[in-house]
Amino acid sequence: MRGVRQIRRQDLAREIYVSSARTSPVLETVIQDYASKVGITLKAGYEGENLPSVMSLVTSTGGVTLIPLYAQNMLTQCCCQGT
Repeated sequence: MRGVRQIRRQDLAREIYVSSARTSPVLETVIQDYASKVGITLKAGYEGENLPSVMSLVTSTGGVTLIPLYAQNMLTQCCCQGT
């Protein structure tokens, strides 16, 4: 989804989803509740052990993830969307 200015919910459902369920089960519950409310299914293709490993998996697989805003300080400029 590189170069896309705006990401639609439906776009997320077609991408490889990288989950952080093991390290952040509450966050994953919130994400899955959101997905359910908007009518999409996020099926994890990969699951990271921690936030840096989630970001690494996104980079290496071309997948997507949803992470808290505080994590933007860990991202390089090329990875930030909507900031």
